Amino acid sequence: MAPDGRVAGLDALDRAVPGRRLLALPALANAHDHARTFRSATLGAFGQPLEGWLPFLGVVPGLDPYLCAATSFARSVRHGVTHLMVHYTRVQGGMPYVDEARAVARAARDVGVRIGFAVALRDRHGIGYADDAVVLAALRPGIRAAVARRLAAPPVAPAAQLALVDEVAAMVADEGHADHVTVQYGPTAVQWCGTPLLEAVARASADTGRPVHMHLLETRHQRDWADAAGVRGVTVAVNTSSNLGLKSGIAPLPE
Repeated sequence: MAPDGRVAGLDALDRAVPGRRLLALPALANAHDHARTFRSATLGAFGQPLEGWLPFLGVVPGLDPYLCAATSFARSVRHGVTHLMVHYTRVQGGMPYVDEARAVARAARDVGVRIGFAVALRDRHGIGYADDAVVLAALRPGIRAAVARRLAAPPVAPAAQLALVDEVAAMVADEGHADHVTVQYGPTAVQWCGTPLLEAVARASADTGRPVHMHLLETRHQRDWADAAGVRGVTVAVNTSSNLGLKSGIAPLPE
């Protein structure tokens, strides 16, 4: 055992050790998480397609981001997970984004986990899989304003979104969180990001070496995009239980 607690090496024993035999395993890693206090299933999302339950997240009030993240991380640790990829798609609000990211970083430090923190990026289709103006025009006039206020995606230029990632990364580096937090670009999904935004993310990732983390195969819409784009050179994390829960089927790994 190394002084910092890491296992430095393994040596074979010259004799059998009496008593109960145990198996030592490295801590588990969760390749995709959102650091939410409430599981989607608790909101009536179990067994529902993504598009059917996603609006239910809007009924959850904004909470203390530190407590939300700490609760989620502690739950992971209880199940043996100490490394998590956090795609931070649901902002609690009530404070500037960098301050909220700081709270999540503190939670990771205090609970004792290492996280990848992907800043969520999106610029279109806040209501459905079409321009917000098109969807709003199809709604009853009496509810258009309320739906627009709650769901429409505000137009934010790619440069401004990438600048926010840089701000979070600077905070993590300057305030001593870099040993347990890695900042990444986090496009929410292909149907919610326009081509200019995705291209800007690709260029920024190439320039900075910062990784990109995004949903790619939750629904048939994402699968169609992936097939058309010929996606390659990526690491794919397959969440079989989530795909079945979303009624997306079994991942076509042999393909």
